[in-house]
Amino acid sequence: TVISTPTVPGDYTYIVTGYQGSCSGTDTFTLSAKIRPINDNVCDAIEIFPGGWYGKYPNGEFYNNVNATREQNEPAPQEGDCNTPMLWCEEGGVQNSVWFWFTATPRGLVSFNTEGFDQQIAIYRADTCSDILEGNGTLIAANDDYYDEDQFFACALESVTVEPGQKYFVQIDGSAGGTEGFFSFIFWDYPMGVNAIEESAVVYIYTNPGTG
Repeated sequence: TVISTPTVPGDYTYIVTGYQGSCSGTDTFTLSAKIRPINDNVCDAIEIFPGGWYGKYPNGEFYNNVNATREQNEPAPQEGDCNTPMLWCEEGGVQNSVWFWFTATPRGLVSFNTEGFDQQIAIYRADTCSDILEGNGTLIAANDDYYDEDQFFACALESVTVEPGQKYFVQIDGSAGGTEGFFSFIFWDYPMGVNAIEESAVVYIYTNPGTG
């Protein structure tokens, strides 16, 4: 058994020689190496904190699920209607997910709003990543197509109730049968009014000019 562990994506050519008695033969083959996201597995989930926009890994690379995989025993919400809370579309379940985690703040609420490509999202309550994989996590929120059809690529979770001080895991997966791409999300610990921000609005501030 030969194990290859390239750290840079690309094509690697290997020379193989086999022997049997006084005979030998040589051939080559090419291994195409693809690097998975650093938070592909639930135990490599990245910690996040409520307060604004998230879009880059600690190394500066933009969030993505390119070459991500479905981990053994990885959970997923039930499939059904695309716009129904706690369900994902009927598109084959989780396929190329990445993971994040957070500790709930005293507000007891969280909201997520994603952008980038057709995604699906879920939140699980669990103390450890092992609980997630052993079926001991509790699904508390999920969504696939939050918006109208013309904005189907974004998913969102609005005002999800969480228990202060407890740990939660966030699963973001490509929808539509396993879409891959780059994405970002807004994470707050209070309602975002996701529906409201889709509407046009004019804000007037008085007095102008002002000093306070």
